Amino acid sequence: MSFAAKNARLLAAQGARLLQSRGYAEEMKLTFAAANKVFYDNADVRQIDVPSFSGSFGILAKHVPTLAVLKPGVVQVYENDGKTSKYFVSSGTVTVNNDSSVQVLAEEAHPVESLDAAECRQILSQSQQQLSSAQTDLVSNHYLQKKKKKFITNFCRLAPKLTLLLNVLKHWLKLPNK
Repeated sequence: MSFAAKNARLLAAQGARLLQSRGYAEEMKLTFAAANKVFYDNADVRQIDVPSFSGSFGILAKHVPTLAVLKPGVVQVYENDGKTSKYFVSSGTVTVNNDSSVQVLAEEAHPVESLDAAECRQILSQSQQQLSSAQTDLVSNHYLQKKKKKFITNFCRLAPKLTLLLNVLKHWLKLPNK
């Protein structure tokens, strides 16, 4: 047997042992919870799509172990029976383990179909108005802080002259010293 064939055979055997030792499973268990509700508790699912700050990605059984931070967006779960569920998440984490178990832990999550589009638009509008008002207040506050700093600087610069002027006035008006 040639040297290359022996090495190929050895590498194939080591690779097979490595795959077996990683504990890959043919199914994927999902735990998906938020502070407001548990959506899946160790349930068998086919696929999960998650939005993360490193990019959106899909998770299947035997996915490489991963830890990612969720960004606001939609988590999509494909169940084994073909049903697809979508959930809006605000933030959180997703963990993919060696045994093909997945944990999605969200700060807040809601089924997309339970969200009212009109109410979402109204909340967005209110939030934008509050942000605009806060920015105006911030600019006004910054302006007042600049004026206050200028007044204090001028006062400190003029204070010795004012003290001298007061002493001259007292002397001129012959006021008693206190």
